[in-house]
Amino acid sequence: MGACLPPPRNNHDDITWVPEKELEDIAPEGCVENLHESAKIAFQKFHALTEVHLHEFKQTQPAEE
Repeated sequence: MGACLPPPRNNHDDITWVPEKELEDIAPEGCVENLHESAKIAFQKFHALTEVHLHEFKQTQPAEE
């Protein structure tokens, strides 16, 4: 999977959007699928953390009358 990632950049102004079809044409075999899977896992982790923080936040709020 490491070969799929571009080198780190300090300047984000030159990042361009690559349509998925073009990415599939130029990416190493399986790279696009790996990126999709990584994004799905990251979203699931973010969602789970959001739920935990929301629950903790609600615990700290005074009860409504």
